[in-house]
Amino acid sequence: MGSVWQALRQGESAPDRRRQLARAHDHFTSGTAIAEDPELREHFAALTGMRPVVFESWLRSQRSTIAPDRVPDQPALGEEELQELRRRHPIARVLPLVQRLLFDEAAGSGLIVAVGDAAGRLLWVDGDAALRSRAEEMGFRAGMDWSERAVGTSAPGSALALDHAIQVLGAEHYNRFVHQWSCTAAPVHDPVSGSLIGVVDVTGGDSAASPHLMPLLEATIAAVEAELKFESLRDRIERERAQERPPRRAAPA
Repeated sequence: MGSVWQALRQGESAPDRRRQLARAHDHFTSGTAIAEDPELREHFAALTGMRPVVFESWLRSQRSTIAPDRVPDQPALGEEELQELRRRHPIARVLPLVQRLLFDEAAGSGLIVAVGDAAGRLLWVDGDAALRSRAEEMGFRAGMDWSERAVGTSAPGSALALDHAIQVLGAEHYNRFVHQWSCTAAPVHDPVSGSLIGVVDVTGGDSAASPHLMPLLEATIAAVEAELKFESLRDRIERERAQERPPRRAAPA
């Protein structure tokens, strides 16, 4: 049995695939020592048709002893910490671009857009208001830690862990409280140093993991990184100009 996307293309309905994933998740988290037995791991992956990228994330989550049945509702940042991190984070400088490309569109499409830092802490969450309220019940809001080490498999956390874009559908999430959601996320890099600085995520129903969403998100990331590069170049030019200016002479007494 192929991946989620192959199954969908071959006519398997999303509800059927969701049920199959939920059964696989129940078995995986039931206490069976799948992670410690290579033969059992291989058999489980083949039997359930798990995507390797998701299965490997489940294994990392299990090894990290993440509880799959606990609501991820412990804030990682206090309000003052959140505001300070927002103020000094590089993406803050290009947030209007994210607003135009994703936030505004998401609000009318029944989706949520989140921007997090390199540690997986959500800094900005916007989009459909009703959906945001529902998402807050599972701890998906600004100030929360959505890294893999905190909540297990999810698009924002796994995109950071793997340093590449990923889509996660329903019960592919390690935490059961997230099984009704799907998401697509991609990491953001500093265009000068190449270092990982954050992640942009789109969350919602099945449409949030549709194939057409990935190129849209990757195009947004490319635009964000290009704007960050422009801002860095402008800052450098300003510093060089400041150094070239002659010092001011003191006014005569």
